[in-house]
This record gives sequence, C-alpha cells and structure tokens, in this order.
Amino acid sequence: MRRSAAACLMISLLFAVGTSAASETDAVQKFVREANISQEKGARVAAFIVGEILNDLAFRYKDQGQTAQAEACFRRVLAIREEVLGPEDALVGESLNNLGWVCVVQGRPAEAEPLYKRGLAIREKVLGPNHPKVALMLSNLAAVYDDQGRYAEAEPLDERALAIRESVFGPESADVAWSLNNLAILYDHQRQYAKAESLHKRALAIREKVFGPDGRAVGESLLNLAAVYKSDGRSAEAEPLLIRSLKILEEALGPDDPDVAKILDSLGHLYLSLGRHAQAAPLLKRALGIQEKALGPEHPDVGASAFDLAELYRYEGLNAKAEALYKRSLKIQEKIYGPNHPSVAFNLNALGMFYDYQGDYTQAESFYRRALTIQEKALAPDDPKLSATLNNLGIMFDEQGRYADAEPFYKRSLAIQEKILGPNDPAVVNLRITLDSIHQRIRGQHMRFVRGVVLAALLLFLLIMVLVWRRSRKRAHVREAQ
Repeated sequence: MRRSAAACLMISLLFAVGTSAASETDAVQKFVREANISQEKGARVAAFIVGEILNDLAFRYKDQGQTAQAEACFRRVLAIREEVLGPEDALVGESLNNLGWVCVVQGRPAEAEPLYKRGLAIREKVLGPNHPKVALMLSNLAAVYDDQGRYAEAEPLDERALAIRESVFGPESADVAWSLNNLAILYDHQRQYAKAESLHKRALAIREKVFGPDGRAVGESLLNLAAVYKSDGRSAEAEPLLIRSLKILEEALGPDDPDVAKILDSLGHLYLSLGRHAQAAPLLKRALGIQEKALGPEHPDVGASAFDLAELYRYEGLNAKAEALYKRSLKIQEKIYGPNHPSVAFNLNALGMFYDYQGDYTQAESFYRRALTIQEKALAPDDPKLSATLNNLGIMFDEQGRYADAEPFYKRSLAIQEKILGPNDPAVVNLRITLDSIHQRIRGQHMRFVRGVVLAALLLFLLIMVLVWRRSRKRAHVREAQ
C-alpha cells in the first residue's frame, strides 16, 4: 500500500510538471508530506525529479533554438529548488548555471553575470574551491567576459579553471583539454595567435591520446586549431586540418549531422576567402541544407550558414540572392538573440558592407551605425569587432570624399588596434598611413576652400571695381554732354 501511495504521489508530481510554478511547488510539498520518507530526503527527491524533467524539456527547447521556452523551464526549476531546498543548495547552483546559459544565448550577458557569480559562490561554499563543478562555473563566467570583450577579467578565471582540472584529473585528461580549448579561444579573440596555437595543439595531443586519432573531440580540436590559422592568415595550414576534421566527424556522426555542417561551413568559408568559389559553393549549400533539415529554418546555426552562403553570392555578383540571405540571417539572429546582441551587430555590419560595395551609401551608413550602437553598449571599448565597424565607417566616408567625417572613425579604430596589436603591427601601420592621408586630404580640402574663398572675394572685388569704373565713366559722359 505504501508503495502504491508513493507511486500515485510520484505520478501526480510528474503531471504537475509543465503546468505552472505554483502547481509544481504544491505537488512537491504534497509529495514530501505524504511520502513515507523524511522531509529532507523527500524534498531532495521531489526537487530532483522536477528538475530533471524540466531540465530535459529545457534542453530539448534549446536544441530546437526555442530559448524563450528553455528559459521559462529553467526559471521554474530555480523557483522550486529555492523554495524546497533553500537558496544555497547545490541544485540551486545548478539552476543558476542553466539560467545563466540561457541569458548568454539570448544576448543578455549582463543578466547572466550575477547568476553565474551567485552559482559560483554556492558551489565554492558547498563543494569547496577546487571542485570540478566550480571549474565549470568559472569557465562559464569567463565566457561571459570573453563575449563582452572583457578579456582581462576572463583570463584569470579560465586559468583557475584549468588549474583545478589539472589538479583533479591530471594534466592529460579530457577535462583539461576542454579547459585548454577555452583559454585558447580567449587568446584567439585577442589575436594572440601564438598562445592560442600552443594551447590548441596541447589540447589536440591530449584528445588524440585519450580518444584516439579519429575521436569526435579530436575533430573539434582540429576545427579550433584551423580557426586560429585562418585568423592568422595561414590558410594553407588550416585546409588539411579542416579536411581531416570533416572526415572524422562524418564517420563519427554521419554525413547529415549539424556538427558536420559546421565543418562544411568553415571549409567553404576558407575556400571563399581564397577565391576558390567553385569549391566553396557545394560545401556552403550542403551545410545550409543539413542545418535546415536537422534544426529547422529558424535555428541560429541556420542563420550562420545562410550568412556564409550570402557571402559567396556577393563575391559572385549575385546581389539579389546575397541580399535575401543576409536579411534572412539577420532576422533569425534578431529573433533568437534580440535586437541588441553582438551577433546581430555582426550581421548588420555585413549588410552595411554589402550596400557599401554597391555604392548605396545611405543604406550602408544606416546599417553600420546601428551595428556601432549595439557594439558600443555590448562590447568593451577596445574590442576588435568594434574596431572593424569603426574602420568600415571610415572607409565609407573616405570613398565619398567626406574626409572630415571619416577621420574620427579611423582615429578610434587605430587607437583600438594599437592597444591590441601594438604600434608596429602591419595592420596598425597601414591604418596609420591611411589616417595620415586623410589628414592631408582634409588640409587639402581646407586649402582649396580657403583658395576658393579668396578667389571668390577677389572676383567680387574686381566686379565691384568694374561697376564703379563704369558708373564713373557714365557720369563723365553726362557732364560732357551738358
């Protein structure tokens, strides 16, 4: 009888999940009261059941790109756990971590930060400062700072997470490889390619040892290392890594897996940057087809694939197709992340470049300025992405001969690049030369304006003198006639 009663309570608890936060909490409390277990144990069992069901539902929503529904589930889990288990329970820390993740995905890093910080404090208190779950929270908080361009704050967190994992799991564990990967990505974003390459190579060596040369994680490391080479202009070294990564993931996951599509996208983008359009086209089209079939038409990865295919069409001069895909990608990003996410700014910047290339400067300026507004609010003041948008605005005004308008954008972009790359980097030197040229042209325009004003004044003076002379001549003739 007791087992039957407990089973009935369990069933009522399961049916309560997914209705409302109040009904779920009531069901949990009823389960605790009536089940033949202690209050503390009953609360934990009930909270665990509700949390697991809702977490599973939330991650299903996440996989479908339905982040709003995922957030609603995670918030209900958090409310139940705080009510039943107290505000500093380990499961509350887990819920805070999940909710923080949703905020990041939706482009709300400012909301994610306090959630991760509170979750980190709970885990440190409950589990101790050197627990692997503490390392996970450190990595997540570092990712928030990385996304905002707050690299100086992110780096010590990633380093601490790496130290914890090395201490707990040993220096050649899969968990350590994951931490190395995170730190390498952080360096890549700062254009510290030598550091990023070294860490990615170490992570790759660990994964090859742990999973074998054809393990899925090996394919992911190859993809990340290739990304560094691409960013550093070493395309010849990136290509074989991407080809090997594609082969590994196709064999591990099948040819139509979304992770395979990501490799296809990267390899297609590489060929596109090298001008090898004939090789890029089938890869980019196949990637988009896989993503649409597996994830649905409005998933963020579909938006990314649509964007890369738009780039191909732009290079091939198929402007109507390119414009449609750029706008489709932007629409997906705005729906998933909201209108003020850095990913949206990236798409806006690309659309600005698209119209800029066609000489439609009114449209280009509109998209560039909207991208700049988002980046100035969402990113650190010395973020490379902000520098790129500033530089694009400078180029656009430069092309129109509006040198005075171009100068402040070039100047801000140069200041950021000097801070990131140093004063002697070739890109910095080239931008400094461009800015000097702008100053010369502004002075030239000023001198031409001054000369024009002087010439106009001189012509006006001469005209006045001619009129005076003519009038005086006319008066003289009148006197002679008298």
